[in-house]
Amino acid sequence: MEKIEKLLGEILENQKKFDKRLDGIDKRLDSMDERFNIIDKRLDGMDERFSIIDKRLDNMDKRFDDMDKRLDGMDERFSTIDKKLDSMDKRIEKVEVELTKQGIIQEKMQKNIELLVEGHNNILETMDRKFEEVKKEFNERLSEVEFTIADLSGDVKFIKHKSFENEENLFKLKESLRIVK
Repeated sequence: MEKIEKLLGEILENQKKFDKRLDGIDKRLDSMDERFNIIDKRLDGMDERFSIIDKRLDNMDKRFDDMDKRLDGMDERFSTIDKKLDSMDKRIEKVEVELTKQGIIQEKMQKNIELLVEGHNNILETMDRKFEEVKKEFNERLSEVEFTIADLSGDVKFIKHKSFENEENLFKLKESLRIVK
């Protein structure tokens, strides 16, 4: 009878150990959930940043549309000037003035376009860098998750093994109790 009590005590102690290990596993799973929540928040932040970049690009498109309208207006002005000129000298003078203005505008436009292209390239580089940072962090986190899953898998196998041993011990105990009766 003492052996049975001792065996039952050991089984109870093993169960307590298993409960502690299961609590540890639960804590680790909660920690993983928190990590995934942090990753989700960071991805949401990136989505917001991309939305801001999209808005800025839309504003640039609007500026280009405004420039096109202004150029159309300039074309109309040239037509009007041609009709109003009375003499060849006045036409030549006005055309020279307008050509000078247009050259200045074209130079400004060229500079603006170069700045716009440079800004666009900077945005693309920034987006590429951010993408690489996120990709690297994601891969690091994925490695951590895979390691944790592998560790948990070992713990589960160990628990299954111990559970099987406990069932064997209980079976042996029942058998010995039957023999004693």
